[in-house]
Amino acid sequence: MLEIHTTDKGAKNDLTAWAKPGGHELLKHEEDNDVLKFWIIKG
Repeated sequence: MLEIHTTDKGAKNDLTAWAKPGGHELLKHEEDNDVLKFWIIKG
């Protein structure tokens, strides 16, 4: 599992677009103040 923290507001679209073709699963995302957190399972 990969946990990503970023402040880039475009990250949700970018990570979703990156994960699908690679067979990875974007498990969930949340926002904590200005930090976006993503959890991805490698495909």
